[in-house]
Amino acid sequence: MLDVFFDKWWRVGGVAGILYLVMFIIGIILQGGPPNFDDPVDEIQGWFTDNGKQYIAGNYLIGLGFVLFFLPFLSSLRGLLAAAEGGAAVWSRVAFAAGLAFLILGAAASSFQGALAFGFGVVEEGDEATIRTLMYLDYYAFSGTLPLVVTPLFLASSLVILRTGVLWRWLAVLGLVVAIGALIGGLTPLDSDSEGIAFISFIAIAAWVLLVSIAMIMKRDAPASAA
Repeated sequence: MLDVFFDKWWRVGGVAGILYLVMFIIGIILQGGPPNFDDPVDEIQGWFTDNGKQYIAGNYLIGLGFVLFFLPFLSSLRGLLAAAEGGAAVWSRVAFAAGLAFLILGAAASSFQGALAFGFGVVEEGDEATIRTLMYLDYYAFSGTLPLVVTPLFLASSLVILRTGVLWRWLAVLGLVVAIGALIGGLTPLDSDSEGIAFISFIAIAAWVLLVSIAMIMKRDAPASAA
């Protein structure tokens, strides 16, 4: 029974995608509600002083989810799309590259508030300008940069799915909608009052990963090349 499951390698990727989301959600919950970038510096310092360890633990779980589960999900998705696309599999490569960039830049972006969480555990006070700079860097990375970086993952995947039907074709439509939402979310830094748009775009990204993972698990037959 287990051999049959692993023979259909794309299902392993689907399970990994769901486990990634589970670890990501647990990590976010464990982190708690970190302060906003424009909160008073003393409140920012106080929050990280009181909650630094649990924030770092949440960050660790999220990072573990990316390394152990998101990467296998991404690799399996790339293999599935490439097998269906055939030929040079250009769009499948684009999707994989965008997902990999999302993982790497996300890890780098998490270090900004992570540094504050660690720093206030070992020092009593921090320089106000440094604290504010780290908060600005965190805000811009997650609201402005990451949504743009991950957009080609949805666009390229949607093109392959729409053309080949390797997964449910309506996922291609959803992917295009998520891509548009991510592009709009990337404009959030132009107006700090619109940061809710970036939050919605990340919810949409999570929903896309979940639905694609389910489609991969439910897929019975190996993809046939459209080339």
